[in-house]
Amino acid sequence: MPAQRGVLTVDQRDQLNRLVRDKSVDAVLALRARLVLWWDDGHSAVQIAQWAGVTDKTARLWPMRYAESGVDGLRGIPHPGKPRTHDDRVRSRIIALSRTSPPGHTGLSHWSSREMAKYLKRQVGIEVSHVFVADLWREVKSIMRHHTSCADLSNCGWPQASWGGAPDRASIACLVLVVWFFVDLRVDFR
Repeated sequence: MPAQRGVLTVDQRDQLNRLVRDKSVDAVLALRARLVLWWDDGHSAVQIAQWAGVTDKTARLWPMRYAESGVDGLRGIPHPGKPRTHDDRVRSRIIALSRTSPPGHTGLSHWSSREMAKYLKRQVGIEVSHVFVADLWREVKSIMRHHTSCADLSNCGWPQASWGGAPDRASIACLVLVVWFFVDLRVDFR
């Protein structure tokens, strides 16, 4: 059943207009607020879809979600995605091992993702694919490239700035750098 039109109060319209205009608001949330305002103004779903560059189904969806849940309904339903295959312990072990040279008995001068995966399976008992190792290396490299201020750990925003909250991307980068540079690599992480 489509949402009713012309039912927003002045306060609700003001709140939605603030979301549309506020540059710090996520663009997706601002678009959804705009869709609700246009719907309430009485524009057709087809017209709204053309203006916003969305489907007419989407143009009808967000006014309905707003009618059910207010602004929280515009934030959408969290989709956590595929659960992690390997926990942080395994990931940390791979990162730490990556900072060392391969053992002499392997005959390798450096790690490749395939050799790392084979070594982890044979010697450490951790079964991962070489693709997982390569993806993890890319992820760590990306985090480090985009967040260089962690060389000075006093710049880390977690936990000081977010007591009780989940760490953000910058905090995770700091954590990665701690593991990457400061962990005694001779420790057996198993």
